[in-house]
Amino acid sequence: MLCHFSNSKIRARLPLMSRRVESLMSKFLFSKETGYLDFALWNEGIIQCLSKSDDVELFVVSPHFGLKKKIYKYIDGTVKYIFFRGTPLFPLNYVDRLFKISQRRNYSSNRKIIENEVKIIQPDLILLVGAENPYYSISILDIDNIPIFLQCQTVYSNPQRIQLSGNVDSYRWEIEQKIFKKTLYYACNGTMYYDLIKKYNPQAVVFRRSWPSKQFPRIVYQHKKYDFVFFAHYLSMKKGFDNAIEAIAIAARIKPDIKILAIGSFDKDKHIFLDRINELGIEKNIIFQPPLAEFEDLLECVTQAQFALLPVKLDVVSGTIMEAMHLGLPIVTCKTTGTPLLNEKRKTVLISDIGDNEALAQNMIDLMDSPELAQELRTNMQIYLSEIKKNSDVSNIFIEQIRSVINHYYFGIPIPQEQLFEYHKKDE
Repeated sequence: MLCHFSNSKIRARLPLMSRRVESLMSKFLFSKETGYLDFALWNEGIIQCLSKSDDVELFVVSPHFGLKKKIYKYIDGTVKYIFFRGTPLFPLNYVDRLFKISQRRNYSSNRKIIENEVKIIQPDLILLVGAENPYYSISILDIDNIPIFLQCQTVYSNPQRIQLSGNVDSYRWEIEQKIFKKTLYYACNGTMYYDLIKKYNPQAVVFRRSWPSKQFPRIVYQHKKYDFVFFAHYLSMKKGFDNAIEAIAIAARIKPDIKILAIGSFDKDKHIFLDRINELGIEKNIIFQPPLAEFEDLLECVTQAQFALLPVKLDVVSGTIMEAMHLGLPIVTCKTTGTPLLNEKRKTVLISDIGDNEALAQNMIDLMDSPELAQELRTNMQIYLSEIKKNSDVSNIFIEQIRSVINHYYFGIPIPQEQLFEYHKKDE
């Protein structure tokens, strides 16, 4: 399994550099503190699922920031972890940032590490989670005669990205395209991703993604201090923070005391966002919270809000929407290829068109003004969550998909039609 992720359990096992000095310099140079954070925790569900299968020997290969050693390996239960340092250590990484040196120069080293590990492991299949992350996914271009099963979290080379986020890395786009042309087997959710995959690779075999998840953690709910929370790894245009700012300003005309908690790091558009907030005069309406190191702490922080403001643009259904549902926060979001399905049986979230900030603001106001509407959404969210397939069923489907890829690649055994995305396309 080739991916990237981090959690507190992993970090406790890894020999990591202290980031105290780095954090102080980052705050001074970039107005941003630096630390080790949980991220991409959805990979934990996949690892747990595969580790419980008697006929699977699982190796997890992943980059990790701040490793003292170039490569560090350990075994946890039945899982063999191989972590490598994907980027330079401090202070070289800050030289890169200050002089805007591309991290591409590290790709050749990462490629060599992954290629060598693959030769040692000799896997029957490589499960690639995320083609959009070239600092590890680029290694797929060096690997032949092994089936690659690509789990699509998103499709970076999506023409809508240019329109909706205004922030596209042409090299990242190019690498993903090369991976798509090389890879035969995919799993995705949402017709948008399916159509893009088939556009870029008409021969692609696309499964309907069945992604095992870990149990949602138990947390201590906090006192309500804010009306809405916006949370994401990055406060960015692709996550709709620009639209959130405009909607907050509109809502503040009617609700001048409205309070929004914004959790996450700024991306390169920080000054654009802050300038716009100042221009609209809503500095006192938005309270910023830097990222929290552990996922459970993030969730507890989120519960300080009554509602969730998540105007996503490029996600089918974002992980943050599902997390807000689990936390019982009524959600205001935007229309993607996936969010209308949340309302297919009953009103579960409030949806407006992407870029219709007036409608987004009105949905915010409606929630604040109507306890009955808020309770209706809370009730329907719980019903929706109860209707999702049991994790054991999802895990079984996921394992069967892996077996089907191996059988098809090595023995030419046809893939069962019910596993393929096209079989379920009418349901998407």
